[in-house]
Amino acid sequence: MKRPTLKDIAKEVGVSVATVSYVLNGNEKQSISEETKDKIIQVANRLNYVPNLAARSLVKENRGL
Repeated sequence: MKRPTLKDIAKEVGVSVATVSYVLNGNEKQSISEETKDKIIQVANRLNYVPNLAARSLVKENRGL
């Protein structure tokens, strides 16, 4: 079985991948309803979503963070 992705969560909740990313990364600058945040977190937990640390490190490396 493949690892769940942000896209899988977004599809199930009915939101964009960006919205899922904002919620799971704790971005407070985006106005996302508590209901939507709760749904995203519930689906992520149910699917046993684990962030891809290799992809995350590449993003940080490219941003110079």
